[in-house]
Amino acid sequence: MKQTPKTIVSARGDREEFLFFQNGEHRLFGAHFEPRGTATGLGVVLCAPFAEEKIYTHRLFTNFARQLAAQGHSVLRFDFMGQGDSSGQFEEATVETRIADTMCAADWLKGRPGVNRLLLVGLRMGAVWAGLVAAQRDDVAHLVLWDPVVNVERQLKEELRLALAIQTVLFRKIVMNRNQIIDSLLTNGKAEYDGVTLNHLQGWVISKPFYEQAIQIDLRKGMSGFTGNCLLLPIVKKEKKPSKPVVELRNVLKEQGATAELDLAIEEITFWTINPNIFTNHPAMLFDKTFAWLREVEK
Repeated sequence: MKQTPKTIVSARGDREEFLFFQNGEHRLFGAHFEPRGTATGLGVVLCAPFAEEKIYTHRLFTNFARQLAAQGHSVLRFDFMGQGDSSGQFEEATVETRIADTMCAADWLKGRPGVNRLLLVGLRMGAVWAGLVAAQRDDVAHLVLWDPVVNVERQLKEELRLALAIQTVLFRKIVMNRNQIIDSLLTNGKAEYDGVTLNHLQGWVISKPFYEQAIQIDLRKGMSGFTGNCLLLPIVKKEKKPSKPVVELRNVLKEQGATAELDLAIEEITFWTINPNIFTNHPAMLFDKTFAWLREVEK
């Protein structure tokens, strides 16, 4: 059944539209932030990070979207299949479905009146989907990768290692190490001990199809079609050199004809993880450097 989008208008005239759009059999939830004042023609698709990180950064993306809309841009924030208010189950989602979700989001926004070019913005794993989709489209003029996960296999293995701590809570010991979890997942489609699922990240179950597809991704090889403007913005706690994989990604993009800029955003906390002492939904340097770069490339 088709649902009518709900539009909310704030006291200062901001218009935000809440809606569902289709990706195959699944309905994806979206929040569209209409441009305020003179529209620029730029449509911005925001790609949230993975699993639990999406929850901690929800308000941050909303604040960023509102600031973009205030500058005249049309913005879409959406939930991937199996997360937020979108249909489906998280464990059913794969790399392919997330790329398709992002494609559908870009298509929906590009279809809005007045939108003639796109900017994709992604955080961490969201930067992966943004980068892969940007490489497959010719209407993505700009791309912003916040703290991008360049090598997905390495990132997933690190997160699975950190997830072992829950075993000491449940069983008072490590009953299955990271490599055993991965081997069981790839062999049996799951990793269990005493009826408890172990192939998860903070409760978010990682399926065999997702893992098999994800470990093949390296952005240094997966963005060969992109030749637009790209801002690579790793997020660090103190001034230091960017990591080797991010530098290599910047160099690859330049070699293939893209205009790629690499900078650092120094933030006090890793705001995509839980922190009992401090919380931010407005990382100042991250936002400021992104807006400054966007103004420059939009001249």
